[in-house]
Amino acid sequence: MRPLLRLEKQTGKLCRDIFKGVAGTSTGSDLAGAIAAGIPCQQIAAMYREDTPQIFNHDAAVADALLVERGFKYDIGGLHRVLEKRLGGAADQPINSFPILLLITARGVDGHQWYFSQDREGKATKTGGYSLIDCCVASSAAPIYFDEYTIPGIGALVDGGVGVAGNPVYELAVEAFEFAGYTPESSVIVSIGTGRNPVAIEAPERNLIAKLSWIIGMMLEAPEAQAPELVRRHYSACPLYDFDIQLKTKISMDQASNVPELEVLGDQLADTIDWRTILSL
Repeated sequence: MRPLLRLEKQTGKLCRDIFKGVAGTSTGSDLAGAIAAGIPCQQIAAMYREDTPQIFNHDAAVADALLVERGFKYDIGGLHRVLEKRLGGAADQPINSFPILLLITARGVDGHQWYFSQDREGKATKTGGYSLIDCCVASSAAPIYFDEYTIPGIGALVDGGVGVAGNPVYELAVEAFEFAGYTPESSVIVSIGTGRNPVAIEAPERNLIAKLSWIIGMMLEAPEAQAPELVRRHYSACPLYDFDIQLKTKISMDQASNVPELEVLGDQLADTIDWRTILSL
């Protein structure tokens, strides 16, 4: 988020007017959706800063108790309400309506992998008619944190990071180069991560909740490092810039009090990105 905020400040342009396409999974889908809707990054940053307590609205002890009782910590309705407010009129617009390429991933509880993007000739599955907010909420429905989210006509879905794409940079490349008419030789891809947690020395064994959190964390994080390598292997003519930051300590993604620390880390990551060179501004 912070690197993109820096880019908009440097250029005086919206990210939607700079990039030809965006993709995201989980919280990245919310960011990608907001960018495609033409929402300034300053407003997106305010969403994370101001609205996170409305989504993760229990302290750790209460959240863990709810997990044991019902199988998830937070009501996904809180996320839906926040996105509905922040996306405004774009929330209910279909994916087909957005002027730049948009790709959001989710996974059906039946195991089906979903790639929500504009309908194009040659694509076997048509997903462009689904609303932006439904696609974002479904992609953000991380197991143990939220219950699954149901999209009418599809069924129940969970976070796209569960066996689909934690980092959908390769899926974006396929969409752009195989269906949307872009060419690797005339394109640049930028991948921005959300921070790499320290590698666990061993799995926790004393606490069931800690064990579940570790398992889900591994499921969501492990595939991300593979995605940039796939782009380099299959689309070597396209320059790929891959940015992320190594976290010194594990940061829980469901505690609103962590937002200020995450903003500092995001600014540190932004300091390493030379947008002028990357995009030839």
